[in-house]
Amino acid sequence: MPQRGELLPLTGEGSELSSEVILKEPVRYIEGNMYFQRLAQFISDATGGHIPVAIDYLEKRPYIIFSYYIYEQDKTVQYLLIVTDQKQKVLHEKLSEEREGTGRSTMMLKASTLVYLKNSNEFSSLTLS
Repeated sequence: MPQRGELLPLTGEGSELSSEVILKEPVRYIEGNMYFQRLAQFISDATGGHIPVAIDYLEKRPYIIFSYYIYEQDKTVQYLLIVTDQKQKVLHEKLSEEREGTGRSTMMLKASTLVYLKNSNEFSSLTLS
């Protein structure tokens, strides 16, 4: 039995908890990142011309999830795009408009459930199966 304040070895008691991923957060891609242009072109092709200025990217096979920002009339607008790895569009939805900038952590994945922020104050979820 470990004593209070005692450090446990990495392979010892309690290590099974440390290997469990609870939440998966997206990777942010912006202009200048080596993958940004390729992702931006994919989004533009899939949406009929949206040109993102920032992209948040998550994968949950067979789904690829993008939360991306575009400029519309001097304001930032955020969209959610979900496609399959076969490029079939599953969902394309406006999440917020007239934002002052780009948000952080506006979506996360827990197991097969995508939780995302809509209109800056409303959480929505979608089960990916």
